[in-house]
Amino acid sequence: MKKILIIGATALFLAACGDEEATKPAEEPKQEESKQEEITKNEDEMSESEWMEQQAKKEVVVSENESMEPIGVYTNEETDEEGFFKVDYEGFILKISPKLVNAIPLSPDGISGKALKIDMQTENTRDGDVDYNGGITIITDTKEQISPESGLMSDNPVIQTYMGQVKEEGYSLAALKDNESTPQKITLILDAPYEVVDGTVDPVNGVLGEEEKRIEFTLEEYQQKEME
Repeated sequence: MKKILIIGATALFLAACGDEEATKPAEEPKQEESKQEEITKNEDEMSESEWMEQQAKKEVVVSENESMEPIGVYTNEETDEEGFFKVDYEGFILKISPKLVNAIPLSPDGISGKALKIDMQTENTRDGDVDYNGGITIITDTKEQISPESGLMSDNPVIQTYMGQVKEEGYSLAALKDNESTPQKITLILDAPYEVVDGTVDPVNGVLGEEEKRIEFTLEEYQQKEME
């Protein structure tokens, strides 16, 4: 009888210890984890307009598919104060500003990681119509050859048929194959625009300027503009 009582008392004691261990409060999270949770909470509580304002301060470009934060800009001796290189195709003006960006996808079609973003401004100063396909081949000193989408596959508004004297601006984006590399020098090979006559393009005789133009650029650190 005494053995049974001793065993029963021991079982009750172990059960009580187990309950006490189970009800013991969990350890408080580390200070850094708590701080990160607070940052995430604050970001989650931001309205869309507040989030967009924050991205604008960092000069982040936000599209339907990705956000793009500038890392550096590619320039050469002929780049103007706004960072653009000008090409005059017999009255069709193309300005380009290549940038190295970090892209964060916002949709399944979005680009992730380092990419080359080509900001573009165009103006047709000719009397006639011009067709611009926007073909660009990019060669990097890290031995990559990449091309952003052009022609009908592109949603860049500068790629279109210019019905008279029209201005436009937009950009093309191409992901780097090696996300660990940082190209210090790039060469852009630009396809020329074509004159439109009677609604058609002559691919042989209608080319404006040089059919293929090669331009070299060197990477510079991106200087953030001061917000007013």
